[in-house]
Parts: sequence; C-alpha cells; structure tokens
Amino acid sequence: MEWQSFLTADEHCYLTTPERIDLGAYRAWGTERRDCEFVVELDTRPLAVLAESAALGSRVYEFMSIQRPGDILHYLRVQLSSVDDEVTRYVVERIKDTDRECQNFCV
Repeated sequence: MEWQSFLTADEHCYLTTPERIDLGAYRAWGTERRDCEFVVELDTRPLAVLAESAALGSRVYEFMSIQRPGDILHYLRVQLSSVDDEVTRYVVERIKDTDRECQNFCV
C-alpha cells in the first residue's frame, strides 16, 4: 500500500521552504535617524507536518477543522530576519512582559 499525501509535490515544496518577506525600509527609532530594512521570514513547515500527519490518519480532525484563513495562524512561524537592533530588543522585551503576565495570571 502506497502512502498518499493531501499535498502535491509542489505544495509540499512550497510549504517546507521558508519565505523571506521584505517589508521595506523604515526610519530607525531613537536619536540616530537612518533608514533600516525590515525583513521577516515566514515558516509554514508546521502546516505541512499537520497535512502529512492527517494523511497518515493522525490529527485528521485538527486538519479538517481548518476553515478560515485565521485558522492556520497556529501553524505559521514568523521570525525577524533583518531588522534594527532596537526592534529586536523591543520584541524580546514584549515577549518577556507577556511571559510574566501569563505567569501572574496562571498562578
């Protein structure tokens, strides 16, 4: 019995290849006013893993429950690829703040 996937070879290749998205230049924060690039990387490999798992009979309900574009947000990973250090520090601080808020809420 041959294994079948929900994805074509092209779809699988597309979903497993991270994509760099250049959002354009922006003016740096702080006193040093210079143009900085803002590039993120979109990784959809978790969505490909979900589709492959469903094809094998596991996670079928989870896969079939995707109905709206927003339903795939849990399967997307966005990484800062090329941004100013100030932006990176800001994002890291916001993640720490969120983690602290969650810990306070869960206790």
